[in-house]
Amino acid sequence: MNSLVGRFKRPQDEPSENVYNEENPRRSTRQRTSTSFRSDFVTFLLENKPQTFKEAMASLDSSFWKEAVNSEIDSILSNHTWELVDISLGNKPLGSKWIFKRKMKTDDIIDKYKARLVVKGFKQKEGLNYFETYSLVTRITSIRILIILATIYDLQIHQMDVKTAFLNRELEEEIYMERPEGFVVPEKENKTCIARSTMEFEFIALDKADEEAEWLRNFLKDIPYWPKPVAPVCLHCDSQAAIGRAGSMMYNEKQLDLYSIKELPESHAWGSSLDDHPPCDSRNVESIPVIDLNDEKFVMDKIGHACKTWGAFQIRNHNISQRLLNDMESAAKKLFSLPMQQKLKAARSPDGIGGYGVARISSFFSKLMWSEGFTIFGSPVEHASQLWPHDYNEFCDVIAEYENEMEKLAGRLMCLMLGSLGITKDDVKWAVGPTGGCSALQLNSYPACPDPDRAMGLAAHTDSTILTILHQNNTSGLQVFKEGNGWVLVPPIRGALVVNVGDLLHILSNGLYPSVLHRAVVNRTRHRLSVAYLYGPPSGVKVSPLSKLVDQTNPPMYRPVTWSEYLGTKAKHFDKALSSVRLCVPRIGFANSKDQSGVQVG
Repeated sequence: MNSLVGRFKRPQDEPSENVYNEENPRRSTRQRTSTSFRSDFVTFLLENKPQTFKEAMASLDSSFWKEAVNSEIDSILSNHTWELVDISLGNKPLGSKWIFKRKMKTDDIIDKYKARLVVKGFKQKEGLNYFETYSLVTRITSIRILIILATIYDLQIHQMDVKTAFLNRELEEEIYMERPEGFVVPEKENKTCIARSTMEFEFIALDKADEEAEWLRNFLKDIPYWPKPVAPVCLHCDSQAAIGRAGSMMYNEKQLDLYSIKELPESHAWGSSLDDHPPCDSRNVESIPVIDLNDEKFVMDKIGHACKTWGAFQIRNHNISQRLLNDMESAAKKLFSLPMQQKLKAARSPDGIGGYGVARISSFFSKLMWSEGFTIFGSPVEHASQLWPHDYNEFCDVIAEYENEMEKLAGRLMCLMLGSLGITKDDVKWAVGPTGGCSALQLNSYPACPDPDRAMGLAAHTDSTILTILHQNNTSGLQVFKEGNGWVLVPPIRGALVVNVGDLLHILSNGLYPSVLHRAVVNRTRHRLSVAYLYGPPSGVKVSPLSKLVDQTNPPMYRPVTWSEYLGTKAKHFDKALSSVRLCVPRIGFANSKDQSGVQVG
C-alpha cells in the first residue's frame, strides 16, 4: 500500500544530494519477515487487472473503468479534498497513480469495478517532508481477537462495504499533487491540485494521525467492561468474496454444493492425513460380527464378545421392516436433493442442536469434509416446514415412525449389552424400557467425490452416546478401527443395521466395552446415505461405572457425568474427552485402545 500518514513539511526544492532518483528509489531499511496467516486464510487473485490508466481505457472493460474513475473523482470532489490552484514558487507536486480492482461476489462473479487514486508518497523523504509515520492497517491478530470475542459472547459479526473511506482531518500544510490522469477541468488544464483535507488514506498523508490514535486508545481504555456485551462487533473487509468464503466456512456452517463440483477443492483435500492408519486388506481380515437377534440362546454372549473385541457389530432380525428402512432412506434422499439455498433455510444455529449443517467435529480439523448432515432432536416440524412449507407432513410422519421403532430396538439392545456384563434391569432402571433414554437422529449425505483418495466423508471419531444404531444404503464407506488391523470396512448388508458402542457405554462398563473409533470414506461414482439413531441417558442422569463392575481390583476409572456435560466436554476436548473424565488407569491387563490417548485422529 503506497501510504504514509504522519506530520509533514512542505515539499520544496532540495539540494542536489537529496533529489529523488527515479532509477534507484529510496528503500526501507526495516527488517522484513515473511507473514503467515495459517491455513484458514485464503488469498483470492484475479489476473489481467489494468496496471495503468491507459491500459484501463484501452481494455474491453473500458466503459466500466471509466464509470469507476468518475465515481472516485466525484467522491473526492464532494468531500472538498482538493482544489485546483497554481503551484507556488519553490514547491514540487507529488505524482499519483490509479489502482484498478474488480470486486467479486461470494460466487466469484464480478460485482463491480472499482478505481482508487493513490499518491506516490514514496517520493517524500523522512526528516525533510515528514518526521513520523502511522499506518492505518489492521493487524491480523486484532481481527482474530474480535472474532474470538464475538464467539465467546455470542455477538453478531456484520460485514459492510464502504464506497470511499475518508479520514476527517483538515490539513494546515500545503501539499500539492499533480492532476490525475483523466481528470480534466475546462480552462484549468495547467493548474495543480492542493490538498485541503485528508481523503482515502491510500491517497494522502494524515497530519497528526498519531494524536488521533492516542485519543482512540484512551477512549477504548475508558470504556467499562460489560460481562454480557449486547452491541455487535463490526469488521471491515474490502473483499466480498473473501468475507463470503469466511462466512460460509466459519460462522454459518454453510458449505459448497458438493453435488456440482467437478474437481476436489484444496479446502477438502486431506492428503497425507488419510494415511495415519491405512485400511487393511479386506480380503484377509474379517469385518465386524453379524448377529441374528432371533438366536436367543447365544445372542447375548455374541453381543458381549463383539462389544469387547470390536466395539461394533451388525444385527439381523431386529423387527424394523424393510419398508420403513426404505421410507427413511427416501426421506433423507428427498431432503439432501433440495437446492442448497432451500436447505440453508433450515440451517443449524451456532448454539443449536437440530437442523442442516456440516459435522460438528469439523472445527477440530483444518480440512473440510465431503459430507452434509441434518440433525433431528425432538420434533422435526419446525425445520421440515422451512424445507417444505406446504408439504412437510409426510417427512415428519416417517421420522416419527422411525424414531418410535428405533427407541424400542435401543431398549432391547441395552438389555442384551448390559446383560452380557451381568447387569440386570433392576441395576439400571433408566437404561431399559421404551422410555429409558433420550435420543437424536442424524442424517448424513456423502455425494460422489471426484477424488475420493484425497477426501474424507467424516473424520475419525467416537460417538458421544451409549449406543448408535446406523442404517446405511447399499454404498459402502463406513470403516471401524481395530488395533492390529487398522481400518476395516463395514460392508452394507440389506436389512441389517450397524450398532456402535459409544463413549457413555465405555464409561458404564468401566472400560470393558470400548467405544469404537470409526470414519466414513467417499466414493467416486456413488452417493452414500446413512441414518444414525443416537441413544443416550435421560436428561440429568449421571453416567458412571456400574457398581457390579467395580471392586478393589477394578476401581472406577471414570467420574460421573451427564450426557449434556459430556457433550460439552467432547465439544472442547474432542478425542481427549474420555481421558478428561478418567479417574485412573486400569491396574491389570486391559489395554484401553479406544480411549484416544494413544490414537492419532485425522
